Amino acid sequence: MRSRLPADEAAAIHHLYNTTPVVYMCRRMLVSSLLSGGIQCEQDGRPASEAFQAVLQRHWIPFVRDLIDAYFMFGFCPVRVVKTAKPARRGEKACLIPIVPPFGVYDAEVRVDPSDYHQTLHFLPKRGATVEGGEDANVHMLVSDDGMPNVVCTTHRSRVSTLVAQFRWMERMKTYALQAEHIRSHPPLITQDSPDKRPINETVASEAFADPVELFAEHEERRYRKNASNMNALRQQRSMVADLNRTRRAEDQVHVVGFGEGAGSVTLAQTYEDNTYHVPDGTQVAAQAPMPQARADLTDLERMRVDVVCATFGVPKSLIMTESGRPNASGANEMDYRMLRRTMESLAACISRALTATYALVYGGDDLAELTLPFIPLTTSESVQLVYDAGVISKETQGKYLMLTCGLPLLDLDLGAQSRESSPRGSKRARPPVDDDSQS
Repeated sequence: MRSRLPADEAAAIHHLYNTTPVVYMCRRMLVSSLLSGGIQCEQDGRPASEAFQAVLQRHWIPFVRDLIDAYFMFGFCPVRVVKTAKPARRGEKACLIPIVPPFGVYDAEVRVDPSDYHQTLHFLPKRGATVEGGEDANVHMLVSDDGMPNVVCTTHRSRVSTLVAQFRWMERMKTYALQAEHIRSHPPLITQDSPDKRPINETVASEAFADPVELFAEHEERRYRKNASNMNALRQQRSMVADLNRTRRAEDQVHVVGFGEGAGSVTLAQTYEDNTYHVPDGTQVAAQAPMPQARADLTDLERMRVDVVCATFGVPKSLIMTESGRPNASGANEMDYRMLRRTMESLAACISRALTATYALVYGGDDLAELTLPFIPLTTSESVQLVYDAGVISKETQGKYLMLTCGLPLLDLDLGAQSRESSPRGSKRARPPVDDDSQS
Protein backbone atom coordinates (compact mmCIF):
# COMPACT_ATOMS: atom_id res chain seq x y z
CA MET A 1 0.00 0.00 0.00
CA ARG A 2 1.31 3.43 -0.92
CA SER A 3 0.05 7.01 -0.92
CA ARG A 4 1.63 10.30 -1.91
CA LEU A 5 1.62 13.31 0.38
CA PRO A 6 -0.41 16.23 -1.04
CA ALA A 7 1.74 18.86 -2.72
CA ASP A 8 -0.71 21.71 -2.03
CA GLU A 9 -0.52 21.06 1.70
CA ALA A 10 3.28 21.03 1.55
CA ALA A 11 3.22 24.35 -0.33
CA ALA A 12 0.93 25.88 2.31
CA ILE A 13 3.25 24.69 5.10
CA HIS A 14 6.32 26.07 3.32
CA HIS A 15 4.62 29.42 2.72
CA LEU A 16 3.47 29.72 6.34
CA TYR A 17 6.89 28.82 7.71
CA ASN A 18 8.75 31.36 5.58
CA THR A 19 6.33 34.30 5.73
CA THR A 20 5.08 34.40 9.35
CA PRO A 21 7.12 36.72 11.61
CA VAL A 22 6.46 34.92 14.90
CA VAL A 23 7.38 31.57 13.34
CA TYR A 24 10.62 33.11 12.08
CA MET A 25 11.42 34.48 15.54
CA CYS A 26 10.84 31.10 17.23
CA ARG A 27 12.88 29.32 14.57
CA ARG A 28 15.74 31.78 14.86
CA MET A 29 15.91 31.48 18.65
CA LEU A 30 15.92 27.67 18.59
CA VAL A 31 18.41 27.30 15.74
CA SER A 32 20.83 29.92 17.05
CA SER A 33 20.71 28.43 20.55
CA LEU A 34 21.24 24.87 19.31
CA LEU A 35 24.22 25.84 17.16
CA SER A 36 25.77 28.15 19.77
CA GLY A 37 28.26 25.41 20.73
CA GLY A 38 28.81 24.07 17.22
CA ILE A 39 28.87 20.36 16.35
CA GLN A 40 30.86 17.93 18.47
CA CYS A 41 32.13 14.75 16.86
CA GLU A 42 33.57 11.93 18.96
CA GLN A 43 34.77 8.50 17.92
CA ASP A 44 35.53 6.00 20.68
CA GLY A 45 35.73 8.87 23.14
CA ARG A 46 38.24 10.79 21.04
CA PRO A 47 37.43 14.17 19.50
CA ALA A 48 37.64 14.71 15.76
CA SER A 49 40.72 16.16 14.11
CA GLU A 50 41.06 19.85 13.37
CA ALA A 51 40.66 19.20 9.65
CA PHE A 52 37.32 17.45 10.15
CA GLN A 53 36.21 20.13 12.61
CA ALA A 54 36.74 22.63 9.82
CA VAL A 55 34.58 20.46 7.53
CA LEU A 56 31.86 20.36 10.19
CA GLN A 57 31.96 24.12 10.60
CA ARG A 58 31.98 24.87 6.88
CA HIS A 59 29.59 22.27 5.44
CA TRP A 60 27.66 20.54 8.22
CA ILE A 61 26.39 23.66 10.00
CA PRO A 62 24.35 24.77 6.94
CA PHE A 63 23.10 21.20 6.62
CA VAL A 64 21.89 21.24 10.24
CA ARG A 65 19.94 24.45 9.61
CA ASP A 66 18.19 22.91 6.61
CA LEU A 67 17.58 19.72 8.59
CA ILE A 68 15.89 21.61 11.42
CA ASP A 69 13.77 23.59 8.96
CA ALA A 70 12.62 20.39 7.23
CA TYR A 71 11.76 18.76 10.57
CA PHE A 72 9.77 21.82 11.62
CA MET A 73 7.89 22.03 8.33
CA PHE A 74 7.30 18.43 7.26
CA GLY A 75 8.53 16.10 10.00
CA PHE A 76 11.05 14.47 7.66
CA CYS A 77 14.10 15.54 5.66
CA PRO A 78 15.56 14.17 2.40
CA VAL A 79 19.35 13.84 2.44
CA ARG A 80 21.63 13.48 -0.56
CA VAL A 81 25.38 12.84 -0.43
CA VAL A 82 27.46 14.97 -2.79
CA LYS A 83 31.12 15.76 -3.26
CA THR A 84 32.35 19.23 -2.57
CA ALA A 85 33.40 21.39 -5.46
CA LYS A 86 36.86 22.78 -6.03
CA PRO A 87 38.32 23.79 -2.65
CA ALA A 88 38.10 27.52 -2.02
CA ARG A 89 41.07 27.56 0.37
CA ARG A 90 44.58 26.29 0.00
CA GLY A 91 45.17 22.99 1.71
CA GLU A 92 41.54 21.87 1.61
CA LYS A 93 40.56 18.63 -0.08
CA ALA A 94 37.33 17.60 -1.73
CA CYS A 95 35.18 15.46 0.54
CA LEU A 96 31.70 13.99 0.79
CA ILE A 97 29.09 16.11 2.54
CA PRO A 98 25.30 15.86 3.04
CA ILE A 99 22.87 18.37 1.55
CA VAL A 100 19.09 18.83 1.68
CA PRO A 101 17.37 19.06 -1.74
CA PRO A 102 15.42 22.33 -2.05
CA PHE A 103 11.68 22.36 -1.64
CA GLY A 104 9.68 21.86 -4.81
CA VAL A 105 11.97 19.41 -6.62
CA TYR A 106 10.56 16.26 -5.07
CA ASP A 107 7.43 14.50 -3.81
CA ALA A 108 7.22 12.23 -0.78
CA GLU A 109 5.43 8.89 -0.80
CA VAL A 110 4.46 6.69 2.15
CA ARG A 111 4.66 2.93 1.68
CA VAL A 112 3.62 0.10 3.97
CA ASP A 113 5.21 -3.33 3.94
CA PRO A 114 2.34 -5.87 4.15
CA SER A 115 4.56 -8.42 5.89
CA ASP A 116 5.26 -6.40 9.05
CA TYR A 117 3.20 -3.22 8.46
CA HIS A 118 6.33 -1.09 8.58
CA GLN A 119 5.94 2.39 7.06
CA THR A 120 8.71 4.01 5.05
CA LEU A 121 9.09 7.33 3.25
CA HIS A 122 10.44 7.51 -0.29
CA PHE A 123 11.84 10.36 -2.37
CA LEU A 124 10.33 10.93 -5.83
CA PRO A 125 12.06 13.60 -7.95
CA LYS A 126 9.98 15.72 -10.25
CA ARG A 127 10.54 18.26 -12.99
CA GLY A 128 8.22 21.23 -13.06
CA ALA A 129 4.72 20.19 -12.08
CA THR A 130 4.83 16.57 -13.32
CA VAL A 131 6.56 13.78 -11.48
CA GLU A 132 9.18 12.03 -13.56
CA GLY A 133 8.45 8.70 -11.92
CA GLY A 134 10.81 6.32 -10.25
CA GLU A 135 12.55 6.57 -6.92
CA ASP A 136 15.93 8.22 -6.46
CA ALA A 137 18.09 5.70 -4.64
CA ASN A 138 20.75 8.32 -3.88
CA VAL A 139 18.41 10.25 -1.59
CA HIS A 140 17.60 8.96 1.88
CA MET A 141 14.75 10.13 4.09
CA LEU A 142 15.32 11.06 7.72
CA VAL A 143 12.17 11.07 9.85
CA SER A 144 11.77 12.84 13.17
CA ASP A 145 10.47 11.09 16.27
CA ASP A 146 6.80 11.75 15.49
CA GLY A 147 7.01 12.87 11.85
CA MET A 148 6.03 9.68 10.00
CA PRO A 149 2.75 10.43 8.18
CA ASN A 150 -0.06 7.91 8.13
CA VAL A 151 -0.59 6.03 4.88
CA VAL A 152 -4.36 6.44 5.11
CA CYS A 153 -4.62 10.08 6.20
CA THR A 154 -1.73 11.17 3.93
CA THR A 155 -1.14 14.37 5.84
CA HIS A 156 2.07 15.85 7.21
CA ARG A 157 2.82 15.42 10.90
CA SER A 158 4.97 18.31 12.03
CA ARG A 159 4.84 21.41 14.19
CA VAL A 160 3.96 23.78 11.39
CA SER A 161 1.34 21.49 9.86
CA THR A 162 -0.79 21.89 12.99
CA LEU A 163 -0.97 25.65 12.38
CA VAL A 164 -2.15 25.62 8.76
CA ALA A 165 -5.90 25.32 9.49
CA GLN A 166 -5.90 28.16 12.01
CA PHE A 167 -3.81 30.40 9.78
CA ARG A 168 -6.11 29.81 6.81
CA TRP A 169 -9.15 30.71 8.91
CA MET A 170 -7.42 33.85 10.18
CA GLU A 171 -6.48 34.93 6.66
CA ARG A 172 -10.10 34.53 5.55
CA MET A 173 -11.22 36.71 8.46
CA LYS A 174 -8.70 39.39 7.46
CA THR A 175 -9.83 39.24 3.83
CA TYR A 176 -13.47 39.60 4.86
CA ALA A 177 -12.61 42.54 7.14
CA LEU A 178 -10.77 44.24 4.26
CA GLN A 179 -13.72 43.71 1.92
CA ALA A 180 -16.13 45.07 4.52
CA GLU A 181 -13.96 48.15 5.04
CA HIS A 182 -13.79 48.73 1.29
CA ILE A 183 -17.59 48.57 0.99
CA ARG A 184 -18.05 50.93 3.95
CA SER A 185 -15.59 53.43 2.47
CA HIS A 186 -17.19 53.13 -1.00
CA PRO A 187 -20.92 52.74 -0.27
CA PRO A 188 -23.10 51.76 -3.26
CA LEU A 189 -25.83 54.05 -4.62
CA ILE A 190 -29.07 52.07 -4.91
CA THR A 191 -32.09 53.41 -6.79
CA GLN A 192 -35.68 52.22 -7.08
CA ASP A 193 -38.73 53.09 -9.21
CA SER A 194 -40.73 56.09 -8.16
CA PRO A 195 -44.46 55.58 -7.47
CA ASP A 196 -46.84 56.27 -10.35
CA LYS A 197 -47.88 59.94 -10.24
CA ARG A 198 -51.01 59.53 -12.36
CA PRO A 199 -54.38 59.97 -10.63
CA ILE A 200 -55.89 56.81 -9.27
CA ASN A 201 -59.13 57.17 -11.28
CA GLU A 202 -57.21 57.49 -14.55
CA THR A 203 -55.07 54.48 -13.76
CA VAL A 204 -58.05 52.28 -12.85
CA ALA A 205 -60.02 53.35 -15.94
CA SER A 206 -57.16 52.69 -18.33
CA GLU A 207 -56.49 49.24 -16.87
CA ALA A 208 -60.16 48.22 -16.55
CA PHE A 209 -61.05 48.50 -20.24
CA ALA A 210 -57.73 47.52 -21.81
CA ASP A 211 -56.63 44.11 -23.00
CA PRO A 212 -54.33 42.57 -20.33
CA VAL A 213 -51.91 41.19 -22.91
CA GLU A 214 -51.65 44.46 -24.80
CA LEU A 215 -51.45 46.36 -21.53
CA PHE A 216 -48.54 44.22 -20.35
CA ALA A 217 -46.70 44.52 -23.66
CA GLU A 218 -47.22 48.27 -23.71
CA HIS A 219 -46.07 48.55 -20.12
CA GLU A 220 -42.87 46.59 -20.80
CA GLU A 221 -42.15 48.55 -23.96
CA ARG A 222 -42.62 51.79 -22.09
CA ARG A 223 -40.30 50.63 -19.33
CA TYR A 224 -37.64 49.63 -21.85
CA ARG A 225 -37.75 53.00 -23.63
CA LYS A 226 -37.71 54.79 -20.31
CA ASN A 227 -34.67 52.83 -19.06
CA ALA A 228 -32.82 53.40 -22.33
CA SER A 229 -33.51 57.12 -22.10
CA ASN A 230 -32.37 57.17 -18.49
CA MET A 231 -29.12 55.39 -19.31
CA ASN A 232 -28.41 57.82 -22.13
CA ALA A 233 -29.01 60.69 -19.76
CA LEU A 234 -26.64 59.13 -17.27
CA ARG A 235 -23.91 58.71 -19.88
CA GLN A 236 -24.33 62.31 -21.00
CA GLN A 237 -24.12 63.51 -17.43
CA ARG A 238 -20.92 61.55 -16.74
CA SER A 239 -19.41 62.76 -20.02
CA MET A 240 -20.16 66.35 -18.99
CA VAL A 241 -18.50 65.82 -15.61
CA ALA A 242 -15.47 64.28 -17.32
CA ASP A 243 -15.14 67.39 -19.51
CA LEU A 244 -15.28 69.56 -16.42
CA ASN A 245 -12.54 67.52 -14.78
CA ARG A 246 -10.23 68.01 -17.74
CA THR A 247 -10.49 71.78 -17.41
CA ARG A 248 -9.88 72.00 -13.66
CA ARG A 249 -6.94 73.92 -12.28
CA ALA A 250 -3.65 72.34 -11.28
CA GLU A 251 -4.07 73.30 -7.63
CA ASP A 252 -7.17 71.10 -7.44
CA GLN A 253 -4.90 68.06 -7.44
CA VAL A 254 -3.88 66.38 -4.19
CA HIS A 255 -0.14 66.04 -3.44
CA VAL A 256 0.85 63.33 -0.94
CA VAL A 257 4.42 63.11 0.36
CA GLY A 258 5.65 59.53 0.69
CA PHE A 259 7.55 58.08 3.63
CA GLY A 260 11.00 56.54 3.72
CA GLU A 261 14.28 57.38 2.08
CA GLY A 262 13.96 58.46 -1.51
CA ALA A 263 10.17 58.78 -1.38
CA GLY A 264 8.88 61.75 -3.35
CA SER A 265 5.60 63.55 -3.84
CA VAL A 266 2.75 61.58 -5.36
CA THR A 267 -0.05 63.34 -7.26
CA LEU A 268 -3.54 61.92 -6.88
CA ALA A 269 -6.04 63.09 -9.48
CA GLN A 270 -9.55 63.76 -8.22
CA THR A 271 -11.92 62.00 -10.61
CA TYR A 272 -15.47 63.11 -10.05
CA GLU A 273 -17.16 61.33 -12.92
CA ASP A 274 -16.74 57.91 -11.30
CA ASN A 275 -18.48 59.14 -8.14
CA THR A 276 -21.19 61.29 -9.76
CA TYR A 277 -24.55 59.79 -10.67
CA HIS A 278 -27.69 61.13 -12.27
CA VAL A 279 -30.88 59.53 -11.05
CA PRO A 280 -33.04 58.92 -14.17
CA ASP A 281 -36.63 60.01 -14.41
CA GLY A 282 -39.04 57.72 -12.66
CA THR A 283 -36.47 56.51 -10.09
CA GLN A 284 -35.43 57.68 -6.66
CA VAL A 285 -32.61 56.90 -4.25
CA ALA A 286 -33.51 53.92 -2.10
CA ALA A 287 -32.78 53.54 1.57
CA GLN A 288 -29.16 52.70 2.29
CA ALA A 289 -28.57 48.96 2.51
CA PRO A 290 -26.99 47.68 5.73
CA MET A 291 -23.21 47.69 5.54
CA PRO A 292 -21.23 44.49 6.31
CA GLN A 293 -19.70 44.35 9.76
CA ALA A 294 -16.26 42.82 10.36
CA ARG A 295 -15.17 41.19 13.60
CA ALA A 296 -14.08 43.56 16.33
CA ASP A 297 -11.76 41.04 18.01
CA LEU A 298 -9.20 40.55 15.24
CA THR A 299 -6.44 41.96 17.46
CA ASP A 300 -7.26 39.50 20.23
CA LEU A 301 -7.35 36.65 17.73
CA GLU A 302 -3.93 37.70 16.43
CA ARG A 303 -2.53 37.64 19.97
CA MET A 304 -4.02 34.20 20.49
CA ARG A 305 -2.40 33.02 17.26
CA VAL A 306 0.99 34.23 18.52
CA ASP A 307 0.44 32.29 21.74
CA VAL A 308 -0.44 29.15 19.78
CA VAL A 309 2.70 29.43 17.62
CA CYS A 310 4.95 29.90 20.66
CA ALA A 311 3.32 26.92 22.40
CA THR A 312 3.73 24.78 19.28
CA PHE A 313 7.45 25.51 19.04
CA GLY A 314 7.98 25.31 22.79
CA VAL A 315 9.34 28.86 23.03
CA PRO A 316 7.93 31.08 25.82
CA LYS A 317 6.34 34.18 24.40
CA SER A 318 8.13 36.42 26.89
CA LEU A 319 11.51 35.48 25.36
CA ILE A 320 10.69 36.86 21.92
CA MET A 321 8.51 39.86 22.80
CA THR A 322 7.95 42.10 25.80
CA GLU A 323 4.95 41.55 28.03
CA SER A 324 3.70 43.73 30.86
CA GLY A 325 3.40 42.58 34.44
CA ARG A 326 6.48 40.31 34.39
CA PRO A 327 9.24 40.25 37.05
CA ASN A 328 11.93 42.08 35.06
CA ALA A 329 12.27 44.46 32.18
CA SER A 330 12.71 41.77 29.55
CA GLY A 331 9.49 40.03 30.62
CA ALA A 332 11.17 36.63 31.14
CA ASN A 333 11.75 34.74 34.37
CA GLU A 334 13.55 31.59 35.40
CA MET A 335 10.58 29.36 34.61
CA ASP A 336 10.57 30.59 30.99
CA TYR A 337 14.24 29.70 30.61
CA ARG A 338 13.60 26.25 32.05
CA MET A 339 10.81 25.64 29.55
CA LEU A 340 13.10 26.70 26.71
CA ARG A 341 15.87 24.41 27.95
CA ARG A 342 13.48 21.45 27.95
CA THR A 343 12.51 22.23 24.37
CA MET A 344 16.12 22.57 23.27
CA GLU A 345 17.20 19.36 25.02
CA SER A 346 14.47 17.38 23.26
CA LEU A 347 15.24 18.97 19.89
CA ALA A 348 19.00 18.54 20.33
CA ALA A 349 18.56 14.82 21.07
CA CYS A 350 16.44 14.36 17.93
CA ILE A 351 18.86 16.30 15.70
CA SER A 352 21.88 14.47 17.20
CA ARG A 353 20.39 11.10 16.26
CA ALA A 354 19.76 12.38 12.73
CA LEU A 355 23.34 13.67 12.46
CA THR A 356 24.79 10.36 13.67
CA ALA A 357 22.69 8.49 11.09
CA THR A 358 23.79 10.94 8.39
CA TYR A 359 27.45 10.46 9.32
CA ALA A 360 27.04 6.69 8.88
CA LEU A 361 25.32 7.31 5.55
CA VAL A 362 28.06 9.62 4.25
CA TYR A 363 31.24 7.98 5.52
CA GLY A 364 30.19 4.46 6.54
CA GLY A 365 32.81 2.26 8.13
CA ASP A 366 32.79 0.05 11.21
CA ASP A 367 33.91 2.67 13.71
CA LEU A 368 31.01 5.09 13.64
CA ALA A 369 31.25 8.47 15.25
CA GLU A 370 28.65 10.19 17.38
CA LEU A 371 27.65 13.75 16.54
CA THR A 372 26.05 15.93 19.19
CA LEU A 373 25.06 19.56 19.66
CA PRO A 374 26.66 20.83 22.90
CA PHE A 375 24.59 24.00 22.94
CA ILE A 376 25.05 26.68 25.55
CA PRO A 377 21.81 26.87 27.57
CA LEU A 378 20.10 30.18 28.09
CA THR A 379 19.81 31.26 31.71
CA THR A 380 19.76 34.35 33.88
CA SER A 381 22.77 35.98 35.49
CA GLU A 382 21.19 35.46 38.91
CA SER A 383 21.11 31.69 38.38
CA VAL A 384 24.76 31.66 37.31
CA GLN A 385 25.72 33.64 40.40
CA LEU A 386 23.70 31.29 42.61
CA VAL A 387 25.47 28.22 41.24
CA TYR A 388 28.86 29.90 41.69
CA ASP A 389 28.08 30.88 45.29
CA ALA A 390 27.21 27.25 46.01
CA GLY A 391 30.73 26.26 44.93
CA VAL A 392 29.58 24.05 42.05
CA ILE A 393 31.38 25.88 39.22
CA SER A 394 34.66 27.74 38.98
CA LYS A 395 35.25 31.43 38.46
CA GLU A 396 36.17 30.82 34.83
CA THR A 397 32.94 28.91 34.15
CA GLN A 398 30.94 31.63 35.86
CA GLY A 399 32.61 34.32 33.76
CA LYS A 400 32.00 32.39 30.53
CA TYR A 401 28.28 31.95 31.17
CA LEU A 402 27.87 35.52 32.36
CA MET A 403 29.44 36.76 29.14
CA LEU A 404 27.10 34.57 27.08
CA THR A 405 24.07 35.68 29.10
CA CYS A 406 24.91 39.33 28.47
CA GLY A 407 25.58 38.68 24.79
CA LEU A 408 29.28 39.58 24.99
CA PRO A 409 32.04 37.73 23.10
CA LEU A 410 34.14 35.26 25.05
CA LEU A 411 37.31 36.88 23.72
CA ASP A 412 36.66 39.83 26.06
CA LEU A 413 36.67 37.59 29.14
CA ASP A 414 39.43 38.69 31.50
CA LEU A 415 39.35 37.13 34.96
CA GLY A 416 42.37 39.11 36.14
CA ALA A 417 40.73 42.49 35.61
CA GLN A 418 39.30 42.65 39.14
CA SER A 419 42.60 41.83 40.83
CA ARG A 420 44.47 44.40 38.73
CA GLU A 421 41.87 47.01 39.55
CA SER A 422 42.29 46.42 43.30
CA SER A 423 46.09 46.64 42.98
CA PRO A 424 47.04 48.75 39.98
CA ARG A 425 50.22 48.01 38.11
CA GLY A 426 53.17 50.13 39.30
CA SER A 427 51.55 51.17 42.57
CA LYS A 428 53.46 50.65 45.79
CA ARG A 429 52.04 48.70 48.67
CA ALA A 430 50.94 50.96 51.52
CA ARG A 431 53.27 51.02 54.55
CA PRO A 432 51.88 50.27 58.00
CA PRO A 433 51.45 53.28 60.30
CA VAL A 434 54.39 54.17 62.55
CA ASP A 435 53.93 54.79 66.29
CA ASP A 436 54.88 58.14 67.77
CA ASP A 437 57.44 56.51 70.09
CA SER A 438 59.34 55.00 67.21
CA GLN A 439 59.40 58.36 65.42
CA SER A 440 60.88 59.94 68.45
